[in-house]
Amino acid sequence: MNKISYIQQQPLALKRPYPQKPLFSVILKRIFRAMLCFFFLAWAQDAAARQFHSTLYTVNEGLPVTYVFCIYQDHYGFIWAGTPNGLSRFDGRRFVNYDMSHGLPSLRVDCVFQDSRHRLWVGTRYGMAQLLGERFKVYSTNDGAVINFVSAIWETSEGEIWAHTDVGVYRFHDSSWIKLSLFPGYHDRHCRMAVETTSGLVLCYPDCIVLSRKDRSWKMIERKPFGDPYYNRLVQHGGKVYVNTRRSLYQVKEDGLVSIVNHANGVGHFNYFIDSQNRLWNTSKGQENVIRISTPWNWEQEQSSLPAVYGQVNGIMEDRSGNIWMATQHGLLKLQETSYREVFREQDSVVDITASATLLHTGNILLSDGRRYRLLDRGTLKTSLLPERGDLVDHVAYDKKNTTWMLTRNVLLLQYKDGRVEDHSNLLESFAPNYFNSCIYDSLHGKLLITLDSILVEGDETGFRKIPLPSKLVSGPMNMQLSQAGGGRNLLFIPQQGLFELMPDNSFRLLLSYPQREYVSIYSNAGMDGSIWMAVQGRGLKEYLFNEKGTLKLVDSVSRKEGLQGNLVTSMATDRKGRHWVQTPSGLDLLWKNEAGRWTVYNYSKARGLRSNSWDLGKVLADGDGLIWSSTLNNLLMIEAATVEMNIMPVSVVIEAIYAGADGRKLQALGTGGAGYFDLPNKPSLRYGDNTIKINFAGLAYTDNPDIKYSYKLEPIHANWTTGSNNESVTFVDLGAGSYTFSVRARDGAAPWSEVAQCSFQIMRPVWQEWWFITSILLFVAILGYRFYAFRMQQMKQLMAMRTRISRDLHDDIGATLSGIYLYSHLTHQQIRNSQQVEAEASLKTIQESSLEMADRLNDIVWVVNPDNDDLSKLMKRLKEYTVGIATVKQITTVMKLDTEVEKIKLSMLARKNIYLLFKEAINNAVKYSNCHSLHFMVGMQNKELEFVLEDDGEGFNEIEVIKGNGLNNMEKRAEEMGAELMINSGSGKGTTITLHLRIT
Repeated sequence: MNKISYIQQQPLALKRPYPQKPLFSVILKRIFRAMLCFFFLAWAQDAAARQFHSTLYTVNEGLPVTYVFCIYQDHYGFIWAGTPNGLSRFDGRRFVNYDMSHGLPSLRVDCVFQDSRHRLWVGTRYGMAQLLGERFKVYSTNDGAVINFVSAIWETSEGEIWAHTDVGVYRFHDSSWIKLSLFPGYHDRHCRMAVETTSGLVLCYPDCIVLSRKDRSWKMIERKPFGDPYYNRLVQHGGKVYVNTRRSLYQVKEDGLVSIVNHANGVGHFNYFIDSQNRLWNTSKGQENVIRISTPWNWEQEQSSLPAVYGQVNGIMEDRSGNIWMATQHGLLKLQETSYREVFREQDSVVDITASATLLHTGNILLSDGRRYRLLDRGTLKTSLLPERGDLVDHVAYDKKNTTWMLTRNVLLLQYKDGRVEDHSNLLESFAPNYFNSCIYDSLHGKLLITLDSILVEGDETGFRKIPLPSKLVSGPMNMQLSQAGGGRNLLFIPQQGLFELMPDNSFRLLLSYPQREYVSIYSNAGMDGSIWMAVQGRGLKEYLFNEKGTLKLVDSVSRKEGLQGNLVTSMATDRKGRHWVQTPSGLDLLWKNEAGRWTVYNYSKARGLRSNSWDLGKVLADGDGLIWSSTLNNLLMIEAATVEMNIMPVSVVIEAIYAGADGRKLQALGTGGAGYFDLPNKPSLRYGDNTIKINFAGLAYTDNPDIKYSYKLEPIHANWTTGSNNESVTFVDLGAGSYTFSVRARDGAAPWSEVAQCSFQIMRPVWQEWWFITSILLFVAILGYRFYAFRMQQMKQLMAMRTRISRDLHDDIGATLSGIYLYSHLTHQQIRNSQQVEAEASLKTIQESSLEMADRLNDIVWVVNPDNDDLSKLMKRLKEYTVGIATVKQITTVMKLDTEVEKIKLSMLARKNIYLLFKEAINNAVKYSNCHSLHFMVGMQNKELEFVLEDDGEGFNEIEVIKGNGLNNMEKRAEEMGAELMINSGSGKGTTITLHLRIT
């Protein structure tokens, strides 16, 4: 961006430094000033002229085109610029451009307006449009007229939005523009603007000014003949109405127009603006291109004028910070009023002579670049009575004899007296100095104190003597620093020791112990409140005050963390308001105390757009009459400190967009009551899956090179504000259900924090946290628990029934068998006693068979009860062992097949017992009674049921003729007991097939 400071080249007011002077000398100087008052009257008038620092924004900074039609600042603080190539939004750092791809009906934008509902309206060469989010929406007119120009959009006191076009005036109503009839005969004419007054509505047509009274009557205030300069811009300010033509500015009254400003040479263009100081800005284009600025409240008296180097000025505006903005032919121009004057600039012939600037006791400035001296006397550079060869002055002191003592870089002791610079270096030859550290004037003894190398000396024009230092305080070459506190107290800082007071008897009293190995400078005269400042290399400033014991205590510190542009302080001075001016290699800062009593930093050089790569080569000085002087390698600034007010305007901060969900869906109100033209929804409710939230925000600052930091908090998660950072977005992940309020604030450098921008949203609870879902789950668990309980009870009943059956079987079968064994045992005993050998052997055989049968049944019961045998493969294996065992004896071929898909099916104990015993009995019958040659047993799955099939090729039987015995009845009972279906197919000579179907649950 292009930057120019408009400088009025006039003599400067050079002031005297702080030291007190004899009364007689002061009286003589005042008389001399009074005598010269007349001669400097013209200069004084020029000095009142204001200076402005300018910044020009063009396509290089992001504008879509250099030419700017109009300019506007909205309620948020954004600067809008209408151009022939679209619309631009500016936040002080970057431009956001809109064109027809964003919905603009035309690229040529002539006016911008934001209403009380924060809706943004633009007027283009093809009608009006409203910005919603990132797109413009165009509303139709009720008469279908083709609009080629919109001169103004504004809001009436009743909240209606009016648009003034080349084909008439329209009112926005219910998503369309309604044509208004304001003045008879002018229904389709161009009314450039209207303002509301106590008398009615003042209408500005190109050829007339009309008052439309509240009783619907009209009054022609002024009419111009065709061809005369047309009426252009109608403005209301301070309860008065003004209008301009191409050459003049008028006040509008009911009885006519009153001329205020008339520029006969402005034949082509005329524009005007009234700022917050009630100054009139007017620009003209014709034989002369100039921007004129009046004095406050007196528009006929010109205070300043600036060359209109940027061509035609199409619009003028003042932002909230007091900057003046102009829409010009060559770009967007920003003007900042300055409180300083650049004595020299790079294009002057005195480049590079300000490396050393020394304020003399006379109020003049002695300049040097190390090769030559120049004296700045009332704005004029002089070389007379000065040595031909110059040197850089590092330290200065003022005595009571109206002379200035100076110590130079090349170890020279100089004295400025009576307009001459005298060399007194020979007074120090006996000490063979290598370098000077500091000097002060001891007013109590009338002596000059100097630290050189590692010694301290005192003296005057007659000679110098060494002041002995205690041996424990001296350890080789040191950078000792002299300074003075209030009441003429002389201070000496000794590195790695501390700060001492030099007492009248030349003894030393410790004020502050400081053993650190750091380079330190002392600015004790910088504090009008008695404070002493210590500049620590690379660590900023520390402030100390005297305590009750007369020693020093640390009360505050200021560094880059608090807003200083750099931590290396090269010089420091105090103005009459007790504010401290601090110069670092990065620029000039101003320290002032806020309401809380803490030092606040204002980056003066940065805010004023002052740039230099040699701030570290100069110094800042304060004279006795309120001026601050700041030097760099090629410039010297004179700052009117009294006019520098610390009403630092905080930046604005705006929430621009909210995104939700992992996919980053942008939340928009879609014109249903969103927050301004960003179209942010009002406290949206988001589903739980959208609990990742990203928020974009922007700070608005119109200083040069703003350094905006943001601090935010998300309530109720954050109780305190986060540490400031430059990030302009923040993302929150995996937010829990609940209501949230996001707050963000911003600051530019060390300026105060802005007002807070907020947005609220709600994360809905997930389904599993809803009351109905929780109730359903509890009900389901209860039902499930009940079913499980019922199932367990059923199992226990079945188990009990099984146990009962087993007991019954044991009692019936085993008991009967045991009883038979007992009877046969008794019978066998009798038979043996009766020597019935054959009968006894038969009885013993019966006992043996009964015992084997009982053991077999016990084995079956034990196998059934064992839970390890619950799968189908184990059942199949046991049946196979049994079948092979009895079929082999009769040479019967057996085939047993188990499908792999049912091998691991688990069977209950009840099913296991009944299936096993059912088919054991069936196999036993087939082997013993069917006379079969082969036996097939297959197990598989059929229609989600277990299918057991036993086939033999024996004689079979007729089911109708055969009376069911115990075997068949037992088989049917076992099938019924486990809920299975039993089918027996048999016929004489056809074999037998037994099929069992069991449903698996």
